[in-house]
Amino acid sequence: MFYPANILEKIESESKKKGLFGLGTKTRIGTSGTALDVKLPKALVDFMSLQKGKEVIIEPINKQRFQVVLG
Repeated sequence: MFYPANILEKIESESKKKGLFGLGTKTRIGTSGTALDVKLPKALVDFMSLQKGKEVIIEPINKQRFQVVLG
């Protein structure tokens, strides 16, 4: 999907205002004991005020995507 430059500028501007710009990143799946884990970058952890031990709900969206909902 392609957007005109002016629309992209508006999207970028709004995401910067909300503090979302640049939070998307690649990471790797690791292991913790016999479980798998996903490392979260510090910028995302800080933005979402995440803390160790916080309860979340993990829901599959499809075979390529899942979402994490703070509980």
